Amino acid sequence: MIKIIISYRRSDSDVFAGRLRDRIAGNFGEESVFIDVDSIPFGKDFRVHIQEAMAKADAILVVVGPRWLGGGKGGHSRIKDDTDPVRIEVETALIKGIPTIPILVGQTNMPKPEQLPESLRSFAFINAAPVDTGRDFHRDLSRVIATINTILERPTDADNEREEAEKQRGEEPRLRNEAEVKRRAEEEALPRLQPVEPRPTGRQSILTPVILSLIGVAITGAIILSAFVFTPLTPISPPKPVAQPVPVLPKPPAVTLSPVPFAPTPGANSVLSLETEQALKPKATFKECGNCPEMIVVPAGSFTMGAPANEPGRGADEGPQHAVTFARQFAVGKFALTFDEWEACVADGGCNGHNPSDQGWGRGRRPVINLSWDDTKAYVAWLSKKTGKTYRLLSEAEREYVTRAGTTTPFWWGNSISTTQANYDGSHTYGNGLKGEFRGRTVPVDMFEPNRWGLYQVHGNVWDWTEDCYHPSYQGAPADGSAWTGSDCNHHVVRGGSWHAYPDGLRSASRNNGIVPTNGPDVLGFRVARTLLAP
Repeated sequence: MIKIIISYRRSDSDVFAGRLRDRIAGNFGEESVFIDVDSIPFGKDFRVHIQEAMAKADAILVVVGPRWLGGGKGGHSRIKDDTDPVRIEVETALIKGIPTIPILVGQTNMPKPEQLPESLRSFAFINAAPVDTGRDFHRDLSRVIATINTILERPTDADNEREEAEKQRGEEPRLRNEAEVKRRAEEEALPRLQPVEPRPTGRQSILTPVILSLIGVAITGAIILSAFVFTPLTPISPPKPVAQPVPVLPKPPAVTLSPVPFAPTPGANSVLSLETEQALKPKATFKECGNCPEMIVVPAGSFTMGAPANEPGRGADEGPQHAVTFARQFAVGKFALTFDEWEACVADGGCNGHNPSDQGWGRGRRPVINLSWDDTKAYVAWLSKKTGKTYRLLSEAEREYVTRAGTTTPFWWGNSISTTQANYDGSHTYGNGLKGEFRGRTVPVDMFEPNRWGLYQVHGNVWDWTEDCYHPSYQGAPADGSAWTGSDCNHHVVRGGSWHAYPDGLRSASRNNGIVPTNGPDVLGFRVARTLLAP
């Protein structure tokens, strides 16, 4: 059984790794790929499981994005921690001589030798495969797959085309390599059965003993071959996660913005009049049609965008910190968009009729998933047309602003996180938080407490698409909170973390990059924004 390891860091290339896994599985089979979230049973020491998997590995693909080195405590790189799973995987591959292919996401460069621990220095000199996450993704991945085929001594498309041409010319096809020679020899050793013409019934043919003998040989050979090729896999039933004590978190710091008086909610399920819209106050909520998303007004104000240099888990693309000012209030979806709300769009003839899968987890009030960036744009276009108002995606600055809700800590409630507060991979910890459960799927959008501005699940469950194109730093970012576009918008930023992410990926400042507009896996959703008229 071919075994290909995909090594990646979730806070660096979570979504890309999922796309890579799907493509590799499509070429080599579902059982051929080892990727941690799918392959490590609950309750097992990940170090032991990685070592066991590496012992069977034919090749390892190391996905390297801009945050691959990882930000650890005290500003040290996670790759220098000898318990870091990524380090263990790459280190084991180098020691065992397993063919290693670095996959560079987007415009990422290979790490320098001095950035790596001594045991990984040689990794910096391996020729890497750059993979564009936009329109050339499949072309670049085809080159990687061809390389894997060569490593595994499997026939490539060129081999197949050459052999077909040789057959058409009546030539004996050339053997490609030693593995092909061995395979052909094994085929020649198998019994060759000749077709037997059927005999009339009513009396025994003189050839009956011969036929029965040949059938016996065929059955025996089939059994031997099936035992060799189709080794059954024993399913592993993960143990029920053990409940862990939940730390008592400190009270969130006070909001630094000036308090704004609360206004009552306008009439439900009606398009706002000009007068009502101009009279809206922060925390007011409204819905402009029966199946439209519920919106909540957030205040105008300023905040510092990005993570401080000493924040654990900080990526290089989360700085430099800079001031952003919103001159006007705006409205944001109180929840991530749900399946119910998406299906209302489809039923009304919008959203290109797209019916995304729920992965068998349930629809209704769960966040809609498996949507591309283009799908989200189709939804806000439908909603804008239906209401006559300006609905859109949030800018990246808006998404961080409403997540923080006036706070400056990694999460709106403080410096640590538990699975009683958000949906993420609770087998990992952040700060002083304790391990919790890994639900392995989405949960309803109204689970957990809302933040101080009334928004639910700004951390975890699903990443939210934003309008912004990805930039590797905030140098030159808009100061007014508007979306930052550019010449290359094949990559858009997603924010907030997901059910699949490690806790450091849920931080208020955390960003994920390299997302392709046509890609929509089960960790991506979105929430809408609404531009409001000034008073």
